Amino acid sequence: KKIGLGPATHPLLKAMARGRKLRGTRLDPFGYAHVRRLERALRDHYEAMVLALAVDLTSANYDRAVAAAAAADLVRGYEHVKLGNVERYRDVLAALDLPRAVPSFPVLGDEDSAATADSKKAIGPGSPGGGDHAGAVPDEPQYG
Repeated sequence: KKIGLGPATHPLLKAMARGRKLRGTRLDPFGYAHVRRLERALRDHYEAMVLALAVDLTSANYDRAVAAAAAADLVRGYEHVKLGNVERYRDVLAALDLPRAVPSFPVLGDEDSAATADSKKAIGPGSPGGGDHAGAVPDEPQYG
């Protein structure tokens, strides 16, 4: 059900609409939140990972490259749900044993976040969070 906002809120809503121009800039008031920084890091990591995998793509490693690219679909949800799904994404990538040319996921520290110390580890071969991960690879993301 929709809520009604009276004319007294119109100036505030207009100011908020003008604030859209700030999105993605240094002046974005929400851009410094841990989850927003994590989303930008995920975007940048995904682009670098796909480009690195494409450079050495062969029929022998095609399935692994497709699985790595598809793993990004696991990262869904809001706030704590997304943080948990990022953990699953990292586990899937670590289980794929990607080549060293693929960049490690960056470490993002934020003491105020709900993320655990494990969710701040880097992934990838040779990185602190990389290595063998036992267990099944999840098929579907968790939704909140």
